[in-house]
Amino acid sequence: KKNCELQGIKVAGTTAPEITIYEIWVDENTPPLGSVSEAELIIIDIEGNDMNAVRMYRDLFKKRKVKNAMIEISPCFNDKYPVMVNFIKGCGYEAYDLEGKKFNDDYSTPQFNLVFRRA
Repeated sequence: KKNCELQGIKVAGTTAPEITIYEIWVDENTPPLGSVSEAELIIIDIEGNDMNAVRMYRDLFKKRKVKNAMIEISPCFNDKYPVMVNFIKGCGYEAYDLEGKKFNDDYSTPQFNLVFRRA
């Protein structure tokens, strides 16, 4: 929330809400986030636990209600990232690196970020 305020972005609860920030503990027992109907941007960077966060937003991805997502991919923490990336791509998203190049399914780097956009 503080980062948004420093950037001049309005946060829910202020006079002109534009962003709602969810700060929750995420693990394999976290239920889907049912109260969200769409998302302009989802950022996920939780050191190998990212699949559980994607599972939280599963219905939004399936319904293509996520406009953009940025996810840190950390093969150094676990080897399940190809399954997660293929799930998101199978929902109608394309994956790009931060330079805008289409992701080529190379998981040899220990950590990197991917941006997913609706195709």
